[in-house]
Amino acid sequence: MHLAVYWFVKNPLARNEAIAAITEVLKGYSWMMPLPGYYAIRVGGESDRQLIREKLVKFGREHPGAVQFIITPILQGKYNGFLPPATWKKLRERTGE
Repeated sequence: MHLAVYWFVKNPLARNEAIAAITEVLKGYSWMMPLPGYYAIRVGGESDRQLIREKLVKFGREHPGAVQFIITPILQGKYNGFLPPATWKKLRERTGE
């Protein structure tokens, strides 16, 4: 199981803080960023998703205008697209394909 977060840093002045925030939230999870701002995160279930969501929402509320993000429901399945082979390998490690 995995989920994806698209984390868009809206305010360039908050870039370092926003990147540090999502990195801190994802500490302890197996994750990777196959494309800029797109995080694929291996999770154990819905409780992990809720915890990640709560922490990201907290950052967003504490820093209005700094970021925008979308978090997916728990996903299972295979991604398709065009990425370098090494990136596909890392992505599949997180998605359980």
